[in-house]
Amino acid sequence: QEVLPHGTQEFTLAEIVAATNNFAPNTVIGEGGSGKVYMGRLYDGRAVAIKSLNNSQSQYLEEFCTELDILSRLRHKHIISLLGSCVTVSKPKRLLATPQKKKKRQLTWWRKEPEEPEELEELQRFIVYEYMENGTLFDQMHSDHGPSTMSPVTGSWKMRIAVLLGVSRAIEHLHCHANPPIIHRDIKSANILFDANWVPRVSDFGLSVVWDIASEESELKVDRVVGTFGYFAPEYAFYGLLKPASDVYSLGVVMLEVLTGKSAYSFFMNDGTNVPLTDFALPIIEVGNIEELLDRRPVPEPTPWQLQAMKRVAQIACCCGKLDAKDRPAISDIVANLEMAYELICRDEHGSVDEPCLWPFVEQVDLPSDSPHSRSSSWAGYHSELVYTTN
Repeated sequence: QEVLPHGTQEFTLAEIVAATNNFAPNTVIGEGGSGKVYMGRLYDGRAVAIKSLNNSQSQYLEEFCTELDILSRLRHKHIISLLGSCVTVSKPKRLLATPQKKKKRQLTWWRKEPEEPEELEELQRFIVYEYMENGTLFDQMHSDHGPSTMSPVTGSWKMRIAVLLGVSRAIEHLHCHANPPIIHRDIKSANILFDANWVPRVSDFGLSVVWDIASEESELKVDRVVGTFGYFAPEYAFYGLLKPASDVYSLGVVMLEVLTGKSAYSFFMNDGTNVPLTDFALPIIEVGNIEELLDRRPVPEPTPWQLQAMKRVAQIACCCGKLDAKDRPAISDIVANLEMAYELICRDEHGSVDEPCLWPFVEQVDLPSDSPHSRSSSWAGYHSELVYTTN
């Protein structure tokens, strides 16, 4: 029921120009190295987000093409919808003949040097998405706004678990139901968007890769490690090894963000040490002191049902953060356990008088206390560059 029908559209440049009011400055809602993102409105009234590619570097062009290729084959309730694209050649632009260039031609004409071209043709590329009115999970979790402007996500444990459940279902669709399977490669709170009804959508597939399950290799070896600090799985960050379990690790970091309200990286300890959220939170979860971690914005003191639900989410996050990728749970087991956590929260809303009990985890998700891989690796020597080449 969460899989949606396919169908994308080829837009004309005139439609893109009209939707953005000729790329008016007040329609810009995002900007990066590759180009800008505009908020627009199509002729039929639909609000859209339009990403432009203004940078011809091969890296950005590859990401642009990857995004189009993968999203054109994905339709899911919790994955951003691709409405269409536009690839067009702009009208030739005559180069300005400056006095210096004219003088240069006059001085060198006798050398028979080739003259500079008089006209240039430029490819323009755009991707059109559905517009997400309520921004990103990162913005909602780490906003500086006061309690009076608290969003439904920030102010509700039920909503937070619903968000995690929706994101996990999206990843399950990528890993288990997409053909061929897809590794997102950049799961993070800034890539989780909310529509007008606060339904979470996973976005930004420019770094994604197709995983060939028919291959004898259980992992991919990549030359460049790209993504966001704090969310990298250890095997990917240190060795350039990519597998579906790498997305599971990143999802576990997002769970910790949702539980604690703290960002994934640059978390400062009492002694001023700068560490990832995993190094701070996972040891506390392992000894059972989850109350020390919980964000106090939803409620100052959680009810017994809420606390049990949060404990379940914390234990799932702890399993996702295991050092060895093979010891992390399968995404389907994560979905099943988040469904259980969500049901615990719903019991609390329904006023159940029974004492809550933490249901048994699916066997693969169980966290044995003596597991040598139960804690994440130390990230003290973590590389400080966003993109680097593996050995």
